[in-house]
Amino acid sequence: MSKQPLPDFSDKKVVPGREWLFDLGKAGSDWEITTATLSLSLDGATSFKFKEDVAKGEERGFVTSSDPDDSLLSPSHDLTDVRRGLILGLTIPNQALLDKNPPPPDRLPPPQIARLKSGKGLVLIAREIVVEKGGKVTTDAVAIPKTMIAMTFFHELSAHASFFQLGQDAGHSEPRDPANNAVDRNAAQAESSYQQLVSKDQSAMQKKLQSFIDAMNKAVP
Repeated sequence: MSKQPLPDFSDKKVVPGREWLFDLGKAGSDWEITTATLSLSLDGATSFKFKEDVAKGEERGFVTSSDPDDSLLSPSHDLTDVRRGLILGLTIPNQALLDKNPPPPDRLPPPQIARLKSGKGLVLIAREIVVEKGGKVTTDAVAIPKTMIAMTFFHELSAHASFFQLGQDAGHSEPRDPANNAVDRNAAQAESSYQQLVSKDQSAMQKKLQSFIDAMNKAVP
């Protein structure tokens, strides 16, 4: 897991249209970043699950207000909303960061908490995708291009980790509203900055992934 500090431009004059770059450093050093395998489940409502690459004893789970042991459970899935396409990153605060910015009770998925030995929050960046259905998993994984990994990194830090750090709402609007939601604005700006580089790689990856999905649906009706 990476522990390198982020570049901090927060003391410089903000350039309109590039706010994401100036918010990036506000995430500070309270986050660890690791890769993950993204599992795309075709059972029922299509859902995503991040299987993070963390050391034994490092964990994440649901935040509960009753039995503390329940919060150690790993979520059955992370996201079910596929309207935005593939979701390649996830930002999970620790308890201190969550306390600064408790998510609205009606927001999905349920709030999660990172329990790292370092005490920091956790940012997951998918490095590959597998497809699951009926208990079967594709033997091969679709590698995520480095350009898309970089874009996801900047999205998660500038649009989520930085706002958690500031104790501000760190969630997207539904539907997205970049004109009125700073999280949506930063995400759109970060992704736009990489779009020209990502476009070709993304198209090739999605084509390969679709072939895996079609094969799995044929193998497991």
